[in-house]
Amino acid sequence: MSPNVIKSMNGTEITFEIPLTDALDSRYMKAEVWAYKPPEQYSEMGLYNLHIQVPNTCSGAPLANETCNFAAVKFPSWTVDSWASGLKLEGFNRFFEVETDASRITIQDVEMNRDHDIEGRALPIDILIQGSQVLVQDCKQVGLPTARCFSVATDSLAAGPNSVIRHSTMSDIQTIYPHERWAHGLLVEGTSVPTLFVNRASNGTGHGWTINAGVGWNLRGEAIVQSPPLGINWCIGCGGTNGTNGTDGASGNGTFIRTGKEVKPKSLFEAQREARGLH
Repeated sequence: MSPNVIKSMNGTEITFEIPLTDALDSRYMKAEVWAYKPPEQYSEMGLYNLHIQVPNTCSGAPLANETCNFAAVKFPSWTVDSWASGLKLEGFNRFFEVETDASRITIQDVEMNRDHDIEGRALPIDILIQGSQVLVQDCKQVGLPTARCFSVATDSLAAGPNSVIRHSTMSDIQTIYPHERWAHGLLVEGTSVPTLFVNRASNGTGHGWTINAGVGWNLRGEAIVQSPPLGINWCIGCGGTNGTNGTDGASGNGTFIRTGKEVKPKSLFEAQREARGLH
């Protein structure tokens, strides 16, 4: 489901306030529009310049641990127009979670310190996106370079548009990696963090195709981009010198344009803001 607002109607043509970010093919599915009244919303809340530390670190705890796997900061469902900025977070196993139906959420200038590697094969997630219109900007993961994790991930059916801008990690074993079951509409730009838009097939609980309508823009690190049936994932100006999976670090059956070369505009995100009169 993609909560939205109808901007205009002309016969059978509907224009939405927020563009749809998924492929709706009438040959294979029946798309529906439902009128609904959202519950009371939490709005205009922010966290700024806080240092939050777990005294006995939870970083690296098994995901089955019932104590250590709550997010340091959670934006509950139906939270809107809210943000976290300038935070330093230490010792958590999950740092942020944006729940389903939360929207217009900004996480920026945040430092996440993961000081232990995970015990076992299942990897933790630094920032989990389940909502829509989420911006993760200028955030970095610090701490142990060998601490494996998904640094930013979308969850099942997470409806875009969502954006990850200028993200950084300590090493290439920490990734930007949509996690499971057909999220859609994710922009990742201006980062050297390995970025994977792929079919996870039977991994985990059968995660399958993780993302549709994903866009990598001016990615300097490894980029593995696969396109699912009925959809397209894009990589434009992708493939820096850090990659190991193919020429210039870019591989997959996705749509690649100007691989290995930075394109203009440098930021697709900022260009789209300017086109909408936002500065």
